[in-house]
Amino acid sequence: MAFPRRRRVLFLVLPATLSLAAAAVLPACDGGDDDDDDDVPMCTTVDTSCTPAFQPTFDNVWAQVIQPSCGTPGTSCHGEAGAAGAENGLVFTDIDGAYDALVNKGFVSPNDAACSAMVVRLESDDPNTRMPPGNTPLDAGLRCGVIQWIEGGAQR
Repeated sequence: MAFPRRRRVLFLVLPATLSLAAAAVLPACDGGDDDDDDDVPMCTTVDTSCTPAFQPTFDNVWAQVIQPSCGTPGTSCHGEAGAAGAENGLVFTDIDGAYDALVNKGFVSPNDAACSAMVVRLESDDPNTRMPPGNTPLDAGLRCGVIQWIEGGAQR
């Protein structure tokens, strides 16, 4: 038995519409593959004369930004190996592992905050791309501390 034409169109259009709606509301740490990274710019504009909320050292970036916002086990995208944002080794359970994952795997480009994937995500206006995910960006002073740490060479 064939469905009338109107029903066939509904069965074709409805799943596509639901998929688009779901994609629009899912947070950035969806645990999917990196195919959607094609929409993320390679570089962004940063103000390196900003006022940081802390002395721009990695210890402070860890304590003020990464550990509380990204690396809390069970409640954040990079808090444990099975977390949604942990692909590509981005697991922030300890300070040394976090530094290695960010700097040695190319998510931070020392001396070039504008083209560091971490800063591009922190500075994004798109809530589907921004880190941390959601509608509220990380405080400007915290983002500035990360930017200045990277611009200063991203030293450990």
